[in-house]
Amino acid sequence: MSVLSYRSLFAALIVTSTLSFAGSAWAQEDTGTDGIMTTSSTSTTTTALTTAVGVVVTVYMTPKPNRAALQHYLESNQPTVQLALSAGAGASVEDLAEAFRVSPAHVADFGKLLRENHEPLLKILRDGHVSDAEADEFVRVIHDAMRTHERLAQDLNAQAS
Repeated sequence: MSVLSYRSLFAALIVTSTLSFAGSAWAQEDTGTDGIMTTSSTSTTTTALTTAVGVVVTVYMTPKPNRAALQHYLESNQPTVQLALSAGAGASVEDLAEAFRVSPAHVADFGKLLRENHEPLLKILRDGHVSDAEADEFVRVIHDAMRTHERLAQDLNAQAS
């Protein structure tokens, strides 16, 4: 089975279990004695669990750049990548935007995002070698920042669909 098939199966299982939890929460009996601010602990727990599962699925399902290709690119182009991260512009910003599947209309926003987050990203490039863990951290920093930016979050969400 391919990775995509495993991901699809995993997503289907999560959605099915989430719906079954939500159904049991809706079946709660309301006595109506405590007013509108009363919340069943079961429905609150289920809502929190449903939200947490949705976040896990989004994070798990978000495509990531190929780690080996990213490591090679960062190591081979270290000076230009460092300059692009500091300036928020340049060919390396465009290359990274393509690797992170940013729509062409949002590349300038992506460049600003890289400049705003350049310190943790530059630390990864400090010695010229990018380990597996450092490549993963590079991706995590960028994905976390993209999630906080409205247009870039749309690009990230489009990848997960």
